[in-house]
Amino acid sequence: MKYQNAKLRQMLAAGYVLGTMRGPARRRFERLLKQDPLMLRELRYWERRLGGLQHGFAKVKPREVVWAGIEQQINAVRRVALPPARSIAGDRGPLNFWRGWAAVASLATVGLGYGLWLQLRQEPQVIETVRTVQVPQPQPWVAMLQSNTPAQWIVVMKPYSRSLKVSVSGAYPIDFRSQDLQLWVLDDAGQPHPMGLLPQGDSAELPMPELPMPHKPVMAVSVEPKGGSPTGLPTGPVVSSAPLLQL
Repeated sequence: MKYQNAKLRQMLAAGYVLGTMRGPARRRFERLLKQDPLMLRELRYWERRLGGLQHGFAKVKPREVVWAGIEQQINAVRRVALPPARSIAGDRGPLNFWRGWAAVASLATVGLGYGLWLQLRQEPQVIETVRTVQVPQPQPWVAMLQSNTPAQWIVVMKPYSRSLKVSVSGAYPIDFRSQDLQLWVLDDAGQPHPMGLLPQGDSAELPMPELPMPHKPVMAVSVEPKGGSPTGLPTGPVVSSAPLLQL
């Protein structure tokens, strides 16, 4: 018999505690308990679990004839004086009692076994613990670029959300019909990378190029032909530059 099966181990231990395991099977299980500590632990579990059921029944003192019958079954050698039997024709009370007692015991056994079967079929409850962890968002990078004119630009870069916002105040004197102002970022080696054309209005969202974030970035603005630098590098005068600092 494969005693490593969990369901089988539960049924054996429960059957032993309930007393439904008898004869050679019970003795074989008792030998197994001496050899298998895990099976002994399973037995203790079912003793605790089913032991509470006995507290739900009130104690009833058996009648004399019932107690005599129990003693006869426990010790067949011992002679127990039974009360004088009454004739079946004259009084069927004891016979009816035994029949009723057997029916009640059978129903109780079936009910208890069905309840145990339902418990064994239930899937173990899985308790899920959900923890909400607030991940601090990195602070944005900000640069304020000023020129020798009333124009100034505030650049807010959020590398973690790939967003770049430029707010403009004042106007820089260029001919927007043929020129544009272009924004640049200088990496740690001083190499400029185009970030987009600056808006003519108050503010604008610019697409953030796929660039590794420098350790000490510097933003710059240059005057370029309409549509931006044709070479990928500044071709016109640089009108402003400032470091991009993380708040």
